[in-house]
Amino acid sequence: MVSILRGLDPGLATDRRPSGPGAPPVLLVDLGGCTVRLLIIEKSATLRHLLIRTLRSANLTETTIADGFRHGELLLKQPPDDQKFDAVIMGVPAGVTPEFESLLEHLSEPETWKLPVLLLSHEENAHLTEWNRIRPASEYLLWASFAEIPGAMSKLAPAEGEHPTAFHARILFVDDSKSVRESYRKILEDAGFTVVTAVTVQEGFKAAQEGVFDLAIIDYFLPDGTGDVLCARLRENPQSASITTAIITGAYREGIIKKCLEAGAIECMFKNEAKELFLTRVRTLIRTIEARESVEAERRRLDGILCSVGDGVYGVDNEGRVTFINPAGSDLLGYEGQDLIGELAFETLHYAREDGSPKADTECPLRQAYFSGDPMHAFETVFWHKERRPVPVECTVFPLSIQNRREGSVIVFRDIAERKSIEQLRWDATHDPLTGLANRQRFVERLADDIRVSKESDAYHALLYLDLDRFSFVNETAGNATGDQLLAQVGAALSAQLTGADMLARLSADKFVILIHDVELENVFTLADDFRAAVSQCSYEAGGKKRQLAASLGVALVSRDAESTDQIIEEARVACMIAKKKGRDRTHVYVPEHDYRIVRDLNAGWTRRLRDALKNDRFIFCCQPIIPTADLISDQLPETGHLWPQVVPEAPMFEVLLRMVGEDGRLLPASQFVPMAERVKVMPEIDLWVVSGMMRKLTAMGRAPAIFTINISNLTLQDAQVLPLIRSLLDGPHVDPRCIVFEITETSEITNIEAARKFIDELKAIGCRFALDDFGTGFSSFAHLKHLPVDFIKIDGVFVQNMAQSAIDRTMVTSIHEIAHSLGLETIAEFVGNAETARLLKEAGVDYLQGSYVGAIRRLDELDFGGMTAKIPNQPRLRVVKPGDDLSADGGPG
Repeated sequence: MVSILRGLDPGLATDRRPSGPGAPPVLLVDLGGCTVRLLIIEKSATLRHLLIRTLRSANLTETTIADGFRHGELLLKQPPDDQKFDAVIMGVPAGVTPEFESLLEHLSEPETWKLPVLLLSHEENAHLTEWNRIRPASEYLLWASFAEIPGAMSKLAPAEGEHPTAFHARILFVDDSKSVRESYRKILEDAGFTVVTAVTVQEGFKAAQEGVFDLAIIDYFLPDGTGDVLCARLRENPQSASITTAIITGAYREGIIKKCLEAGAIECMFKNEAKELFLTRVRTLIRTIEARESVEAERRRLDGILCSVGDGVYGVDNEGRVTFINPAGSDLLGYEGQDLIGELAFETLHYAREDGSPKADTECPLRQAYFSGDPMHAFETVFWHKERRPVPVECTVFPLSIQNRREGSVIVFRDIAERKSIEQLRWDATHDPLTGLANRQRFVERLADDIRVSKESDAYHALLYLDLDRFSFVNETAGNATGDQLLAQVGAALSAQLTGADMLARLSADKFVILIHDVELENVFTLADDFRAAVSQCSYEAGGKKRQLAASLGVALVSRDAESTDQIIEEARVACMIAKKKGRDRTHVYVPEHDYRIVRDLNAGWTRRLRDALKNDRFIFCCQPIIPTADLISDQLPETGHLWPQVVPEAPMFEVLLRMVGEDGRLLPASQFVPMAERVKVMPEIDLWVVSGMMRKLTAMGRAPAIFTINISNLTLQDAQVLPLIRSLLDGPHVDPRCIVFEITETSEITNIEAARKFIDELKAIGCRFALDDFGTGFSSFAHLKHLPVDFIKIDGVFVQNMAQSAIDRTMVTSIHEIAHSLGLETIAEFVGNAETARLLKEAGVDYLQGSYVGAIRRLDELDFGGMTAKIPNQPRLRVVKPGDDLSADGGPG
């Protein structure tokens, strides 16, 4: 061996192991009489084992490892016994850590600048490549090329003036002439070879059996036979088969040359050749032998490494057939010796999934890698033991190329059953087993981390608290098994909405929480409502009918002023309860009034957004038909499809529904912008825009084709300044106010009943009518019914949707209708979703129906009102008298 390090002291002691208790042992490398003190830093026990075996196979003996990069840096700064290390071999971590960076910095300092360092990595790293280029005494090698480690060490710093030790060949020279034997012995020994001579075939064969030779040079004519006979005997005997043979003769005969070559000789030399030519031929043969020995030694070394590696290693050719497997691999899979050689790896080792179900070869990434020659790193799959039991493994695939030609792949694998067991325990501790989502513990830990991070940032996060509406009803009617399936379905639907670093967890029973990162306050409601809408896409079957699921959702904001996880979760829960109180299946954002920054940013963002929509007419009118039950025959109702336009009533009625065109072009339903519009007090302006726009459309039609119900906010209802503006819009000659029904939406409490009553009285005086929306679940429904002179009651859909399954809902609907009729009011049932519900509502006496079964929501501009005519109520249209009006034309104000 040659010295691998420049500047090493040849007088170093051959044993410098530290003797103090607890001192780490060091690797002592014996290189041609020079002991090199080597420090190895590699955290993986498997890779350490591979490295040590590789060094030992190259005559580098004994070993010690530093316990991580921090320990390695400490040993370099304070080496045991104050004896500095002569070289470092260091494995690069998968992710660069602060400890590793610190060690690199230390190795870049002046006192360690020339210390030879060999870096070993699983993949190339641009930063380390540059570090290696700049630093004078370092090499960078991939683990896939671990066989090149000794060579890389030699390349680091060969000692000046040293050359590789010559190959000391032993030659057997057989000739019956003593003078010839002695002459050639001297020629060969002077050239540095070791020579043994023999006289006959028998003597030469015996010498070959008793000694070790690299080359046999045999005279053709011998006393007891010819040289080709001895060549053949040497080749056929296992003890001498490795000896290279050559014939030497004094006669040039083609027949002799042919026989010798056929017997195994690889060269034929002639005694009358010049000495220099003879030595040239011999040296050429020796170089061939040396190359063959080197290849064989490398093969034996690699075999030794392969056998000593703790992981399983096998190779496949380009067709995926096993070409070799090490003992560890055979043991892991239960096979003996070479049982797997020649077998297709896919059909023998990884033909099925963990549950035993077969998989197609096109579904197997490993098999695809065999054929494509692509590498794979840390791929987890299942191998099958000879006893037909699954073995969870982690595989790394290295393409095998020889002289730029792909010759298959090498696969390194390890049994990860124990690791998987530990991972499963960890997973179980932090996840919900039913949905596979994070559990409360994991979510709270993540939320706590985000709260800590948010204190150093101006960014906002949002916590969404989602509670499934009436989920106990699902379990009661469809069973717990269906309920569990529905929870898993909800989890999947919510997961599909996640992006980036967002997190979803199942908090308890039918409650889920979502953490959304880096939100813009003006988009919070829209983002949150998308999650609520995703739940409405989930359905289940009960009583032979398909039913949709709904959820209420509360939102709390996480800012740098957030105090604790409990506070944020409670704020989101309270917001969810408010959403339920407002009628369920809706979203509510909790705005902590004490957090001035959130209030300011949220209000400013929505104010700008809503006013921009008003300015640029980014609101769109949609509508949904409302059909009187008097026009329906129960036993003739279609079970599928919509009633309208199959059923066109004599008195057509439509609810006008407003949609806002978002900045991204999406159509936002009223539930996503009305709450914020009410919060920032822009709702009266929006209501005026709606009334004005509808009046223009009806004026353009030249007639009233139907009765239209228009939603009006409680803020508008109590705003004395808005009332004359709306009245002036309705007082035109082309629109009959009797065709307008204003719906009072109970999204907030009416605090000024007198102002609201005055608003209603004045507009009713000119013919408008009023409906109380969301009756039964909103704010103070019965109190409003007592004090507000409305004409219709719209029964909240929460009581209507499940009438077919719930006796309580049927009773509630019937009771509300009877109260309304007793007060002389008509009723409209919302959220009518099927024919059965429509029949029950007709039987209960409800006057009008509205919902997806009645008709889909469509844009107003898309509807064909041809042939429709509004049925005007019997009460006369009144005109408001203003000071100075001339009453003589119609005889008075009546």
